[in-house]
Amino acid sequence: MLALVQLLSDHTCAMVNRRAAELGIKEKDLPADFAALRKLLFPESAQWTTFKAMEPIAEQLSIYADGERFQTNLLFQSSGDSLVLTDPTAALQFCGEKGYLLTALKTRKDNWKGKLFRKHASGKTFEYALINGEMSAPVNATTTLLQKLYNYALPVGSRSVIAKDLMEGLQELMFRPLLPFMLTDQPSRYAYDRFPQKISFGQAFKLHLYGKKYLQEKIELQLNGGTVDVTVYLFKQELKGMHEQTSKHLIKRTFFKNGMHVIFIDLGLVYAQLGEDFIEFGLGLPMLKNAVLIAVNFMGPVAALTGELKGALGNNEALKRENERRKTDLINN
Repeated sequence: MLALVQLLSDHTCAMVNRRAAELGIKEKDLPADFAALRKLLFPESAQWTTFKAMEPIAEQLSIYADGERFQTNLLFQSSGDSLVLTDPTAALQFCGEKGYLLTALKTRKDNWKGKLFRKHASGKTFEYALINGEMSAPVNATTTLLQKLYNYALPVGSRSVIAKDLMEGLQELMFRPLLPFMLTDQPSRYAYDRFPQKISFGQAFKLHLYGKKYLQEKIELQLNGGTVDVTVYLFKQELKGMHEQTSKHLIKRTFFKNGMHVIFIDLGLVYAQLGEDFIEFGLGLPMLKNAVLIAVNFMGPVAALTGELKGALGNNEALKRENERRKTDLINN
């Protein structure tokens, strides 16, 4: 899953480079803050309040699935200008038995060239396929940048309907991405799926969109002398029209597919996480171990902040009170 997140991030950077070049903005003049960068390069983002409004840009950052149902190929397509593979081995190691990756790029003359390559058996170098004696071959496409992962070994739990299962796992890791993205499955692969195409703007947007249905409270605080922002999402014990156990299963399936309850975020992406054990034993809130998501905007060693997290959240009156209330409910029922 992390390899797919990295590829999405690479394609996003490629789109940023292209938009900046079109606007005549130099890389050194781009703001580091995501909100400011989005506003500068994508002013239309002010209208991204619904998935319908996001569709034009999400179509430019898309993943398409094809192939057999359990031998899935994934095609990354974006309107990026150029692509630097930060860690191609992360994707290649999941590409079936032969581990092929196709990368194609539209040249300045609007000609397409594609390279098919894989990791060498030594694991230290790459080897490229020669097509008609050439390393690159013409490619037909209507976008700017393509990458195709052949027979990709999808994570367990994400191998059925791609637009649903894989999307849920991806958006948990793409917590607050710069741009929305789209994931599309082929109707021929899953004829019964009524929604083979889905758009995501990350887990934070999902929580905002469906907060009234799922969330009981949102707690915001700062740590490390005010330099680290922390948001605690407290989920409801019972959803409307559902029993507690049914509610618990739905919340887990919808927001905790990867089992992450404390996430550490940098540049909108999750780079480290802690599970429910930290909630139960680290914070001393056993009744909330499946009911909170803690988002920490912090780049650095997790161990450097866990002590302060324990003190601030383990002693938070609202969380302690809710933990006791749910404990009382359990005893009474």
